[in-house]
Amino acid sequence: MLIRTPKNAPNVTGARLMGRRERIVHHHEIASALFQIGIVLASATIITGMIVLAWGSGALVLIGIVITALGLFSPHLLHLH
Repeated sequence: MLIRTPKNAPNVTGARLMGRRERIVHHHEIASALFQIGIVLASATIITGMIVLAWGSGALVLIGIVITALGLFSPHLLHLH
């Protein structure tokens, strides 16, 4: 059965899908920033020899992995706005 809607009816499915994509992209951007900061801390560890920077780098990478997974599988769980 074909349901006809007026041309000016809002596309609720499209808006919902776009909101989901925006949340996924937002999670990806935050995770990417965490990975980049982790890389910088790892480089600083090599230069300075301070082991605490390596632990901080590892922690940021793990947090980035968690945020990436949340963004991919359930972006509605984490609100970072």
